[in-house]
Amino acid sequence: MLRTETVSASEHFREASRLLASVRDIVDERPEGVAPPSWCEARGWTAFLEAMPDDAVAAASRDGLAAHLDGLPGAPADLVALSHAVTRWTSLPRCQRPPRRRSTAAARRRASASR
Repeated sequence: MLRTETVSASEHFREASRLLASVRDIVDERPEGVAPPSWCEARGWTAFLEAMPDDAVAAASRDGLAAHLDGLPGAPADLVALSHAVTRWTSLPRCQRPPRRRSTAAARRRASASR
């Protein structure tokens, strides 16, 4: 997902912090055993997540949940929204390399070689 708007680093941090605060129960309660975690039950995601085909689980693990949820029938809207928010606020912006500057010594050598 490419971002088109620019946000400051502090705004990015604030949004990521808000997102984390909203899902703190998910972070705090790791799944154990076969019973679904209470946060999954409370959000109504259990049936959908348990029904996900193995290949969809593998793809989501590999690429991130947001990359695949839109194409899965019956995906809970709040889970889709959360997955996109996680991707947005935890992704680092792409860095662009500055144009490579040629040294003036190299430019002089090229100039003298062409004479």
